[in-house]
Amino acid sequence: MRGIQLAEQIRLELKQCRSAIERVDCDISLPSVEALFASKLHEPSTMIVWQIHRLDWCRVLDGRIVSTEELNVEAWLELRAFNPDEEIHLKRAGDRFVGRYVADELGDENYFVDSFARLWGERVGSSGGYVRLKDASRKLEMNVPCDVDGADWYGLLTRNYIGSDRETGLSGYVDYRFVSIEPAKGGDDRG
Repeated sequence: MRGIQLAEQIRLELKQCRSAIERVDCDISLPSVEALFASKLHEPSTMIVWQIHRLDWCRVLDGRIVSTEELNVEAWLELRAFNPDEEIHLKRAGDRFVGRYVADELGDENYFVDSFARLWGERVGSSGGYVRLKDASRKLEMNVPCDVDGADWYGLLTRNYIGSDRETGLSGYVDYRFVSIEPAKGGDDRG
């Protein structure tokens, strides 16, 4: 199931899975981040990095970060490396990155809801497993890793984990993770 079809068919359906969460941290250096990825991520992943001056999308292959842009870890504020089964989410905290690793199909029973949101911009080209999105009105452009080419728009599939407070009995989202970049609509998906 892909993109907008997923958003139309899921309709924020409550599902059950197992998930394990582990706190992780590392030094603010490319070798430390890549060593953490190599020790945790089990398959090729997509990565997003929020920097002081921009946002970059990358790939993680065999624990190594592969980017179309120059990597400057000193400028990184936050990052997420994710695939359909797991995610590492890190934020800068002084001279370290701190965060969590979450993996599905391991750990405790949990409930989740998947949601889909279209990314800004329309496809203006593609090359080497990246799709170039451009939003002319906002003057934004980005290269997004996606193995599916041919759509006009792309989006982010997000998994939202649900928990409850024992004292109040209220439930809500307690964490979320990125799952994948998918075609949204247009191009080959027109119908």
